[in-house]
Amino acid sequence: MSKQLRSVKYVRTDVVFVTFNDDEARKIIEEISRRYKVIKAVRSKVVKELYFVSIEGTAEGVEEYLRRDSVKWRKKDLVIFR
Repeated sequence: MSKQLRSVKYVRTDVVFVTFNDDEARKIIEEISRRYKVIKAVRSKVVKELYFVSIEGTAEGVEEYLRRDSVKWRKKDLVIFR
């Protein structure tokens, strides 16, 4: 384990993506939920095409689920609490 991660108390991965297809967004969230422990998955009330998924841990490989033609934009953030 690296020296930086030893002092970590909690790690979370936040994923944000945009898609205009509601069914595709549901499928993506279901697939992510099957592999990772999803803390929260919400759809924006302001921009209905924007989806936010919070995952416990580092969620390595979550980008695979977002590499689709229907996903117009995506972002992955690693949040570390010390």
